[in-house]
Amino acid sequence: MHRIRKIIWLFGLPCLFVLVSWRAVSCPYTKVEESFTIQAVHDILIFGVSPDALAQYDHQVFPGAVPRSFIGPLLLATVSYPFILISQTLGAVNTSADAQIAVRICLGTINVMAVAFFAQQCFVTTATAKKQAGSITRGSNVVLAGLFLLITAAQFHFAYWASRTIPNSLALPFVITAMTLVCRSIGNVSKGSQSILGDVRAAIWLLTFSTIVLRLEIVATLIPVGLYLLSTGKINFWNAFKTGAISGTMSVMLTAVVDTYFWQDLAHSRANDILGAFVTGLHNLATGQKPFLLWPELHALLFNVIEGKSSEWGVSPWHAYATSLVPKLLAFTSPLILFGVAAIVRGERSVVEARARFLLLTAVTHIAILSMLGHKEWRFVFYILPALNVVAAIGAGALLRSWLAKTILIALILLQVLLSLFTGYLSSINYPGGEAIKLLHEQLGSASGSQGRVHIDVLPAMTGVTLFQSLHLERTRSQGLVDRFAGLLPTTCEKDDCWIYDKTEDLPTSGPEAAQAWSSFTHILTDAPYCHVLRSRERGEALADSRQLFEPITEPIKSFSGLRRKNFSQIKGDYIGLAKTIMQLPNDCDLNHLMRLVLPVVIVEEPAVWLCRRKDHIA
Repeated sequence: MHRIRKIIWLFGLPCLFVLVSWRAVSCPYTKVEESFTIQAVHDILIFGVSPDALAQYDHQVFPGAVPRSFIGPLLLATVSYPFILISQTLGAVNTSADAQIAVRICLGTINVMAVAFFAQQCFVTTATAKKQAGSITRGSNVVLAGLFLLITAAQFHFAYWASRTIPNSLALPFVITAMTLVCRSIGNVSKGSQSILGDVRAAIWLLTFSTIVLRLEIVATLIPVGLYLLSTGKINFWNAFKTGAISGTMSVMLTAVVDTYFWQDLAHSRANDILGAFVTGLHNLATGQKPFLLWPELHALLFNVIEGKSSEWGVSPWHAYATSLVPKLLAFTSPLILFGVAAIVRGERSVVEARARFLLLTAVTHIAILSMLGHKEWRFVFYILPALNVVAAIGAGALLRSWLAKTILIALILLQVLLSLFTGYLSSINYPGGEAIKLLHEQLGSASGSQGRVHIDVLPAMTGVTLFQSLHLERTRSQGLVDRFAGLLPTTCEKDDCWIYDKTEDLPTSGPEAAQAWSSFTHILTDAPYCHVLRSRERGEALADSRQLFEPITEPIKSFSGLRRKNFSQIKGDYIGLAKTIMQLPNDCDLNHLMRLVLPVVIVEEPAVWLCRRKDHIA
């Protein structure tokens, strides 16, 4: 086995897998950006995909979600199914909450394998290519591959977000694989022209599919990749056009068929089968009636870009990606990019540097295209992180020539690791909804013998409460033939004592109708302080505690709200406390407390979610 392959597959892959899995286990909850995918995967695994099952899907029970493609969740559910099944057999998955972690580990594993494949094809070169390109003067490819893996592992965003069910993470392995295939075609003289053409066509297929089905902003990667392939003669215009047209047409057809089916309006009609839903949508499109065929990414384009609705989430200056968002992704590895750019623009004939030039060109163009849009988020440029890390690895390789430069490199990597650990900790205390639902189940124990009815307010629903986390939810699969593999997740209740988890928004908070609406719940998770959900109709103030229906069960669940610099006396007191704590190790080891003593800042937390029970309910 080639030395680079050994480093990547026998060392890099296991290490990245452990790191990503640790992130998934140590921070198991999800935020609102991940909500659609994780809820959809739950519904697919539990209820199946037949027309009879659709009425039980979360987006049908609680409508209002922005349409996203079900193709990503379908693929993730398919991959997760055998893993959950095996994990249940081995006793590793005992609750539905465990299954959520298993799903995330599956997604993280796919992304880790994509990065490993990417690293192999970027840094492995044939003997013939080496001879033609000349010797590499900035360290061997083995060292560069190791530096790439080290930089990727040290950064926060990949390890943390690779397993998170945002649509960007679902699209990430497709984009990485496409970039890998293009890199493999650069300088690989051992492969025949037809084989290289096959790689190039596959790359176009993957990027086109990802753009049309998963995330439209990937077009900002598709454009520079297409132009590069045309300008270098790796594909002619006719083959590129034919490949793009076929892959685009098939992707549009696929998303239209699948998503028109899953997003049927069941409030006004009975669910059709997948072909019936497509035919109905096609007929409505021809006659101008609604609902039409659904293409979620086109819907997102019209809503966010054409109508300008994305600006409601904030508008950033044109340079925000270059001056703020991308530097945050790279953090202390940002200086390595500068060294890498300086190295590859000198025109060295190394195959690896030729690939790095392609990756840098693609990344810069991606950023430039998206900079033309007002609304900007780091997630939109997440796909170019591996490409930038290749450039950073070359920059790190350039620092290995002197002891002073090596010291700088080691310092940057150590600072990046410390920052990633710190950022990960802050992120882990930012899911009050997930902590609240977990605490509720711990407080009340098993669902057996009593039926709870829990109302989940908007904030907890956005910060960790999912169907997977709803342990005592009734989970009954439909009887359709295609659903015979559904009903996978563990259940903790029988039909008569399962809980109801209600996310209904805009319940009345004043007047007789408010008391009637809220009294139907036995417990609530709310951001209303002290569980005071009832308010005066005249003044809008919370009613007195004696007139409230609910009371707190525990102290409120806190959430991260910022950092505050410690003054000298605080630092002095904390270091004295640190010395006492160290003397008590390992008998009394509280790593959380230890870290807070070491830090020069105070981690500020504020009450976010209150866990409440109805006053006349004994449980």
